[in-house]
Amino acid sequence: AQPVDRAIAALCLRDGRLNLAALADRCGRSQRQLERDFHRAVGLGGKTFARICRFRRATRLLATSNYTAASVAAELGYTDQSHLTREFRRFGVATPRRYAANPVGFLQDRWP
Repeated sequence: AQPVDRAIAALCLRDGRLNLAALADRCGRSQRQLERDFHRAVGLGGKTFARICRFRRATRLLATSNYTAASVAAELGYTDQSHLTREFRRFGVATPRRYAANPVGFLQDRWP
């Protein structure tokens, strides 16, 4: 597989919680090379892709469990619940509470 394919798979598998410099090293690329590869393959930088992977996991936890926003934030390594809420507003245009009350299907399981 291409280095960027391995990086994408690793980020998806770990819900975006990987150090990109270490990931680039594991893929045999410099961090800048991997960043260019990401832009070419996905249209986003690696860090943004990692944030989306983590956000995707947060949506699944809120939609399919009894997790609270605070517990999801702690589980996924967000700084605090406010950090999680900001990410929801950036990517989901709703707060975690509003999302949990009415999960949106298009946010669920669209990536590997």
